[in-house]
Amino acid sequence: MKLFIGLAILLSSSTWVGAQTRPVVKLQADVWCPFNCKDTDANPGYMIEIAKIAFDSIKMDVEYKNISWNTAIDRGRKGLINGIVGAARSDAPDFIFTSTTLGKTKNCFFTQPSSTWKFDGPNSLKKIKVGVIEGYTYGEPFETYVSSYFKAKEEESKAKGKTEAKKEFDVNSPIQAVPGDQSLILNVKKLNAKRIDAFVEETSVMKNHLHVNKLAPDTFRNAGCLNPDDVTIALSPKEPKAKDYAKLLSNTVVAMRKDGRLKSLLTKYGISDWEN
Repeated sequence: MKLFIGLAILLSSSTWVGAQTRPVVKLQADVWCPFNCKDTDANPGYMIEIAKIAFDSIKMDVEYKNISWNTAIDRGRKGLINGIVGAARSDAPDFIFTSTTLGKTKNCFFTQPSSTWKFDGPNSLKKIKVGVIEGYTYGEPFETYVSSYFKAKEEESKAKGKTEAKKEFDVNSPIQAVPGDQSLILNVKKLNAKRIDAFVEETSVMKNHLHVNKLAPDTFRNAGCLNPDDVTIALSPKEPKAKDYAKLLSNTVVAMRKDGRLKSLLTKYGISDWEN
């Protein structure tokens, strides 16, 4: 009986091995188009397309799924996925980053066209209510302003016997965080409803939003920007081949830039090369 069972398992395993697909690299992130769009879209985002080209060259497939940014980082840190998409070093400094970036972000404050407010350092923020994305980092000096506020709010909540600060639902908060999924749409709705005076968004994301929804470039007013930052696909610190994958992605971007494929890809998403 044991021999029969052993043969059955061996035959079953052989059949499964022969029928299995190529190895899969699992990448996750919240929707941040055009860097990475909805996982169901025909155009999943230019970083995802670069990743597919890179891993296809070593006969691997890319499995891309949308999930909240905080959860994606947590899963990557635990080794449940291979990497996160659209990450700056400040998002997950313990991850493995590509030597050649896959993009550059420039976060700006957007208001209604009629607004006269301008971003001029942290003190100017005290005059308004601003919308941000939960779990995102924005760079200094805005980052310190945001983190200091929520730290104080969490301490206040604990003092009152609550477990955490109520970030996204406090209409009186000078800083209001929304979940990463559909964050731009949520912030636009809050701006139109006058629940906030401005929100922070990446310029390429805003351009893509206006383009997809056929909105005029002056639908929102740019009230000032933060310092730009490099972003890429960051590999899990638990991934044994993380450095090899990072090198592969870097080499792929360099090759695509050289032969013109990168320009064609970015044009499809209405943006240009971040290095130009």
